[in-house]
Amino acid sequence: MEPSRPVMAVVTSPGSSTDHPAQLADKPIAVNFHAGSHFACIRMLEGFLGQAHLNMLDYGHPEFRFDAMMRGEVEAAVVMEPFIALAEKLGCNILTEAFFTSTDVARDDLDGRTLSALFKALERAVEYLNEDPKHKSRYIHYMLEDIPEDYPWGKPTIDDFRLSRLRFRPPSPYSEEEFNLTADLMIRWNLLPSEATYSNMVDPRAT
Repeated sequence: MEPSRPVMAVVTSPGSSTDHPAQLADKPIAVNFHAGSHFACIRMLEGFLGQAHLNMLDYGHPEFRFDAMMRGEVEAAVVMEPFIALAEKLGCNILTEAFFTSTDVARDDLDGRTLSALFKALERAVEYLNEDPKHKSRYIHYMLEDIPEDYPWGKPTIDDFRLSRLRFRPPSPYSEEEFNLTADLMIRWNLLPSEATYSNMVDPRAT
């Protein structure tokens, strides 16, 4: 199921001369291997750089990726909120950004009735968040907890967030078409076995 649309962005430091994606050819880009930033980086930059010139390095959690970018260890970092808001506050270059599907993963022994109840609760939460921009702002402080209090680059404030980046949609089934597009890319990058198919990886119990 797809409950939200998180955004990822490729950012460079305020003093960097790199201000558009093609300039990142062969330059180090901080991601978290086998996590959202890794897959997002491929999707956002492969069209500009090709597979041969996309140079990703594993820096783990976003605070480490962002710090490495700001200190010049890497040319760019792939981050999501609240680090995108922090990047804009500090005058970083946002080279590209894109929204992605956030999927839910459930245990095999979780019954369909319970899953359906969970998704109904998520749907009510989505309706509330989208009802008024103030409702989104009310929960941003939880996102800010992802940045350590002693972080050398500070923190954004709630007013620094662009609320249009915080997209929420009612849960909906993960379509076979979208799965196939993603699987084709991941198989080509050796991030998914070639035998992966929609039927053996997606469980539609709660659709």
